[in-house]
Amino acid sequence: MGRTGKLKKKSTSLNSRAARRETSPSADVDKSLRSMPRIEASSKSPAIHAVHASAGISKKKSKTKAISRAQRLRQQKNIERAEAVLDQLENKVAKSAGRAKIVKARSAQWEDLNSKNNIATKILQQAEDSDDEQVDLQQSSEGATNANRSVFAQPGDSIPPAEHGTIDEDDEIT
Repeated sequence: MGRTGKLKKKSTSLNSRAARRETSPSADVDKSLRSMPRIEASSKSPAIHAVHASAGISKKKSKTKAISRAQRLRQQKNIERAEAVLDQLENKVAKSAGRAKIVKARSAQWEDLNSKNNIATKILQQAEDSDDEQVDLQQSSEGATNANRSVFAQPGDSIPPAEHGTIDEDDEIT
């Protein structure tokens, strides 16, 4: 296979995009001029704009005819109907806002209840932990006194006796 020769560098044409994107000679101007405020074009007065607003092609507007009695009554009836619909909408919006307030209040109550419940459970856990520690201490101190205890229940004991009295089989009801 043959080798291709090196491509010749083409000069950019004056009308090319790259030529247009190159820095313009005005970019070399002194930087103090760049910081100066630009003079804005004097704005045209509103009166001049008003004159030009109606210039050009515009669609002819039809002349308004006098409305017949039936048309006027129909129009009034429709306006009243629209007002009634707007009133209904306002009532619906007001009721919806009231329901939203109730829901928010109820959720706030639940949040308060949950926070109180969490606090109460923490207090109970701490109390149980301290009770467990006290029971452990009592059991260790009672271990020495259990050897001196009698087998019979004392009036202050909360533990029931180990054995019950003998059951008389003749007294059973069949």
